[in-house]
This record gives sequence, structure tokens and C-alpha cells, in this order.
Amino acid sequence: MIHVPTALWAHSLFDLLAWGSGLGFGVMLSRWRLAETVDRLASTVDGKYFAALVAGAIPGAWIAGSLNSGALSHSVVGALVGAIIGVEIYKSFKDIKGSTGGAFVGSFSLGVVVCLGLLAIGVPYAPLWGFLAGALRYIPLVGIWAKAAVGDSNRTKTMSLLTKS
Repeated sequence: MIHVPTALWAHSLFDLLAWGSGLGFGVMLSRWRLAETVDRLASTVDGKYFAALVAGAIPGAWIAGSLNSGALSHSVVGALVGAIIGVEIYKSFKDIKGSTGGAFVGSFSLGVVVCLGLLAIGVPYAPLWGFLAGALRYIPLVGIWAKAAVGDSNRTKTMSLLTKS
């Protein structure tokens, strides 16, 4: 790896600018575009949506990876295809029309960009870090999963159930 000397003050300044702009952009995007999408998704699906997503992603990853390499292996593309198939089957049973994945695009895109960037500079385990970057971005969206699992459209009732001690 190539050692590049940097000024600590400059590195810290640009780190703060990057984190701040990312936070600002995330808040802006959430208020501008995602709030309605997340509310619509939470009122449309239940916990089985996520079960269908996982039930499609896991076999999709292993089947596509194994077919591609000739040995037991996994594939990110296979996981995506499997997850899409699982969700589309779920939507057909629930008679849901239209897109339900809009709330997840930002997190997925972030994970891909982080993974590719880390791969480009030679960081070990780049796919793991990319996955974590995308997955941990869901922490603010955990409410959608809780709301979907509860399955009611009354926000006050859902919040009282989630905050009950």
C-alpha cells in the first residue's frame, strides 16, 4: 500500500465536512422524498414482506454463486435477484401494485459505493464493509419494520405499542 502523508487538520476538516454533508443530505432526502414512501410501504406490507425478501435472497445467493463458480459459493447479484423474486411473489399474493423498494434504494446504493471505493484502494474485506455501511444505514428506518410487523395503520397506536414498558 502506498503511504501518503496528510495534514491531520486537513484530514479532520474534510472528514467533518463529509459526515456533515452526508447527514444533511440524508435528512433532506428523507424529508423530501422518503417520508411518503416509507409511510406508504409501512401501511401496505407486513412482516412477511421481509421474510419473503430473505427467503428469496438466501437461496438466490447460494444457487447463483454455486452455478457460476462450479463449487459451493454465493453471489451478491443472485441474492438481489432472489430477493426481488421473493418480494414479487409476496406482492402477487397480497395484490400489491407498484414499487415497494424505494425506501431501500439509498442504503443499497451507499453499500455498493462504499464497497467499490474500498475495493479500489485495496482495503481488505471491502464487501463486508460495504454491506455494513448499507445495513447500518437502516437503523433510522427500524420503525418501518416495527410498523410493518405490527400491521396497523394507526401511527399513535403503533407508537404506544412500541414504547410500552
